[in-house]
Amino acid sequence: MVRLTLLMALTAGPAGAGCFGPPMPKTLHYDGGGTVEILTHTAQDVTLRSTLPDGTPDVATIRNGLFLLTNSRNGTTFSYEWQSVLPDVASLRPRQALHFEADMVVEHAHRTYLALNLTVLRADHLTVDGCDYPVIVVERTDAGTTAARQVLWISRALRMPLRDETTQDGVTKVVSVIAME
Repeated sequence: MVRLTLLMALTAGPAGAGCFGPPMPKTLHYDGGGTVEILTHTAQDVTLRSTLPDGTPDVATIRNGLFLLTNSRNGTTFSYEWQSVLPDVASLRPRQALHFEADMVVEHAHRTYLALNLTVLRADHLTVDGCDYPVIVVERTDAGTTAARQVLWISRALRMPLRDETTQDGVTKVVSVIAME
């Protein structure tokens, strides 16, 4: 009986050896060769650092894998002032359609209006490096435009996307996490 319980614990998805959910991983590795370092995380927010193609760092804080709160790159800081309460990823249900608005503030001076539509497509699972993660699949579009469509597979436990499929101008780019440490 003890052996069966231990075997079940070791193979139970994110809680198994080498799997995350929480605690959070420190580094994400992507299929395109990119790496993202997780700097901090709270129950809802993750701050991560990636390196842009020109070698400069890009630091972003994201709420629940969906909503940018701040983004600093090339010496410029963008902050997003959302006009409504942002949902927890655990509360999202398939077939929900949601609308959000924010002011994007550049360096405390320039403001730009941003509207975002979310459609929760389904609950699903993704396997990353042999670990199974429950995800919610969400379509994200900028309100008022049909130029870009982003589908995100967001881990409920990690509160961050594990796969991003973006279609813009008829071209689809897919980026997936392939390993975490």
